[in-house]
Amino acid sequence: MLAKRRFDLDFVQYGDPSGKKAIYFHGVPGDPEEAAVFDTDAKAHNINLLCPARFSVEASLQGPDYYQSLAQAIEQKVGRGDVDIIGFSLGTHVAIEVSRLLKTNVRSLHLVSSAAPVSDGAFLSSMAGGSVFQTAMNSPQLFRAMTGFQRLLALWLPSLLRKMLFASAAGEDKELSTSTEFIAYIEPLLSRCFRVAAAGYLRDIMAYVKPWKPLTNTPTYLWHGSEDNWSPIAMAYHLQSELNECEALHELAGLSHYSCLQRSTAGICAQLAEA
Repeated sequence: MLAKRRFDLDFVQYGDPSGKKAIYFHGVPGDPEEAAVFDTDAKAHNINLLCPARFSVEASLQGPDYYQSLAQAIEQKVGRGDVDIIGFSLGTHVAIEVSRLLKTNVRSLHLVSSAAPVSDGAFLSSMAGGSVFQTAMNSPQLFRAMTGFQRLLALWLPSLLRKMLFASAAGEDKELSTSTEFIAYIEPLLSRCFRVAAAGYLRDIMAYVKPWKPLTNTPTYLWHGSEDNWSPIAMAYHLQSELNECEALHELAGLSHYSCLQRSTAGICAQLAEA
């Protein structure tokens, strides 16, 4: 286990600075400013949303040491009071791992468009990005080369990178991905991820494709779009059956990956405020 020491990790904040503390784990690819979609609802419900810049954690920290470093940085930031945790997409894996290590009281976990384990090959054939995860499992060097190519696109052709990643958009993500407002939001996030945080992206993907269990004793709420083809709804059903304290699965009809994120912010913030 990692020795206790100080981790000076940057946090991006949204909502009400004096409100209830909540931690947001962004997706992969992703960036702390992904959490901006929560800002209006977090302010309305007096939630102080903190998103750690976890891709900046030094690359030498892997596995349990990486998760412990995040837990220690969060404890330094919020102290020993109550905190809620929100995770999006592959960030839900990190949220689960870190929640088990926190000494501060975690009141609830909210997992949006969550990704279930794939190390046994389950779900890969039904995932739009299944071949990427298969490559990461079977040929890490090729996967690193693919990430290097994405980094070049992020540097020189960020719009092409975005179009490639959203070529398989389903459900309401199809319309969302062509929205001028959404493009202005998502393109810089993707670009920053691959330009300056590729090592963190690689670490999270390589950890995700290894065997892991969704083990937590924290009351957990799932928010998932019925048409999600990046994290198929079957993943939410699997997590619902595996999690020790799954309180509810909110299945949002017609929504996919990012459309689910955008449409779940009001419900999550309202629930955090009432607790």
